[in-house]
Amino acid sequence: MKKIIFSISLILVAFLGNAQTYLMNVTNTTNVSCPGTYTLFDSGGSAGTYTNSENYTRTFTAPVGSCLNVTVSYSTESCCDRLRIYDGNSTGSPLVYSLAGTGTASWAGSSQSLTFNFTS
Repeated sequence: MKKIIFSISLILVAFLGNAQTYLMNVTNTTNVSCPGTYTLFDSGGSAGTYTNSENYTRTFTAPVGSCLNVTVSYSTESCCDRLRIYDGNSTGSPLVYSLAGTGTASWAGSSQSLTFNFTS
């Protein structure tokens, strides 16, 4: 098991605002405000590790008329762990990325919600 470093910055329309941190250890929807920068870590937080058999989904939703942009830095076990990003309010929305291994990715969402699903 490896430490996942998916630091996700959701930038809502503007590029300034207070930073808030969330853990990927619950399945829920988080309403965010504009402008804002939000960081999402795996269940171990910024200094810990995630465990095997995790399956968490978190959706970020911005106010009507806003779009979410995301930048992801990640480091997972490429064989077994996935971070999936969907452009919408559920895992039934269009899949944007299925990330494993190490890297970065960016996406300018077309809806007011982005959904993240992490499995290990």
